[in-house]
Amino acid sequence: MKVIYRGESDPLELINGKEYDVISIECGWYRIVDETHDDYLFPPELFDISEPNPPAPIAQPQGA
Repeated sequence: MKVIYRGESDPLELINGKEYDVISIECGWYRIVDETHDDYLFPPELFDISEPNPPAPIAQPQGA
């Protein structure tokens, strides 16, 4: 899935208006590789979906 960031730009994190690939969805949050080339979880309300087809959710550990 591809999303467009709609928050405040930070050159070390995410850039407003830039499209990012969602590599997984965990506990409802999007795992995205940011501008530091590391992957982090971000809340979905910061993004607009530009291309659907979400990745398969990560299984939750039993008892979580």
